[in-house]
Amino acid sequence: MKVPRSATFSAVRFVLVLLCTAALVAVSNGASTPTAVETRSCSQAGPEFNVQIAGKIDGTYYGRIHRDLFARIPRGEAVVAIWTFGSQRGSALYGWATGSRADIAERCRARSARTPPKGVLQPAIRVEDGWAFGRRYECQRRGRVVIQTEELRGRTRMTVWMEKTRELIAVAELRRGSGSVRASKRCNDRPN
Repeated sequence: MKVPRSATFSAVRFVLVLLCTAALVAVSNGASTPTAVETRSCSQAGPEFNVQIAGKIDGTYYGRIHRDLFARIPRGEAVVAIWTFGSQRGSALYGWATGSRADIAERCRARSARTPPKGVLQPAIRVEDGWAFGRRYECQRRGRVVIQTEELRGRTRMTVWMEKTRELIAVAELRRGSGSVRASKRCNDRPN
């Protein structure tokens, strides 16, 4: 039995429409869904901690004097680092992020991912890869610090808040080539 040409054409068109619709749904879901989210809570090693952004961490004053502390951070990339001068135990790096990678210290305990809190932050500070320029914000807060990193397509977002009070401390966005950070108005702007 011969199948009419119009029926074959309709079936092929139907299959193509289904494939195109499935592809569009997959692309739209992938663009808005994080590929990886990590949330950890860190006990502080000192009386304050720093939120620092730089285009090149080893080009900054603290990057040079704390070379061992920042040894795992890729050189020459825009980075945001959460760290402390520490106390008797010395300096500690809680976490860092670039446009392509992020890492939170193993000493920080894993938490279930939560929606970050809302808050009022200072205007964004922007840097580009290779710049020694940046900013350091000193935050004098007691209690555990929560760091959440989201690796999205082509960028990394890092959000920092206080565990107990849910006070928002900083939000950073990093891409290949550049980065920005907005810090709490209650954190002091310090020389880089």
